[in-house]
Amino acid sequence: MLSLRLWRQITEIDIRDPIFRRASQMRQRPRRRASLPRAPASLWLLATVALAALIARAPEMIALLLVVPMLMISGIVALPLLLPLLTWLAGALGALEITRSLHEEKRQRTYALLGATPAGTLGASWSLGLGVLHRGHGLSLTRWGTRLSLRLGMAALCGLAGLTLIHAAAGGDFGEAQWRLLWIPLLALAALELNLRQTFALCLLAGQWAGGLELAERDAALLGLLVYGALSLLPALAGLVALAVMGELAGLVALAGLRELGAALLWRGLGLR
Repeated sequence: MLSLRLWRQITEIDIRDPIFRRASQMRQRPRRRASLPRAPASLWLLATVALAALIARAPEMIALLLVVPMLMISGIVALPLLLPLLTWLAGALGALEITRSLHEEKRQRTYALLGATPAGTLGASWSLGLGVLHRGHGLSLTRWGTRLSLRLGMAALCGLAGLTLIHAAAGGDFGEAQWRLLWIPLLALAALELNLRQTFALCLLAGQWAGGLELAERDAALLGLLVYGALSLLPALAGLVALAVMGELAGLVALAGLRELGAALLWRGLGLR
């Protein structure tokens, strides 16, 4: 699959590449540590005594202490549901930034110099696009969120499989309902991983394609976003239709297959083979 090969290029970067280093470190300023005032120890002691007195007077206030852990648990549970949207938004911002960075090179009249490198214009633009992706936090955050969701999902799936085997060994029924109980979460985890890889592959290709057009920066950025949105959202709609008509596996195949087709079209549009 093309998107899997592109994902390897996105993640297995060559930090010795000077164009990648230049793009990934651009606009990064050294952060200064903010010197926050420290509260005196007497204030912390007073706050602790006041909290203890409040809980002693109204024991029901202990429930408020459970709000933060409950919010954290709710966030972890909701993370897999929000990840596709967050990943798509991160990809849209990445495609926009790649297009803008390529136009900035043209405006500074350094784009022609990229073509003088051994990698050529396409190879140098590719390194620049990879650097732009790694300069932002969208790739790293969505990748971290996907990894966390996959690990939690696999742990839950293993526990569910163990309970199912125990139920079957005890003489319980193992039919289509139990099979779907294991099959559907596995497909959902596969879709989550594929979504991350294909989204950023499309993001990189759309930004490269739009950035190389002889258009004004605003027009190229808008066209890149439209192409990225069409090639990522239309397959999702087709996948939902296939899911409703033919089932879960057909929905995943339609989603992944059409996105691969879009990536292949952009790949050929860049003149890459």
